[in-house]
Amino acid sequence: MSSLNIDSAIGAHVVWKRRFEFAVDGIIEQSIAQDKIGDDTHCVLGNWLFGSGQEYADHQFFQELLVVHRDFHVVAAQIAGLIDDGQIDVANNLIRTHFSDLSEAVVGLLTQLREHVNRNL
Repeated sequence: MSSLNIDSAIGAHVVWKRRFEFAVDGIIEQSIAQDKIGDDTHCVLGNWLFGSGQEYADHQFFQELLVVHRDFHVVAAQIAGLIDDGQIDVANNLIRTHFSDLSEAVVGLLTQLREHVNRNL
């Protein structure tokens, strides 16, 4: 399937929620670079979506994944900024609502992609 390990991509996106939860709980204190996390083209999934994954561009789930994945990164950058600004309650609320929804949507669409690929093997 054109060099995307779907399980790894799912895992990588799920880890971000945990990392943010650790940051708002004070378990980790490192700053998260907003510009890097906000760029949906530089993670493993983004590289694939804008590269070899284009072979699936005509599928509805792929188009949805592009939008949801972009939004995931935009909200992730917002959360990183809120944490850096000390707005922990606002960041925590965003993590538990919109970001959580986007994370679930990315996982769901990647699962659809895996099912599509497996059906067509």
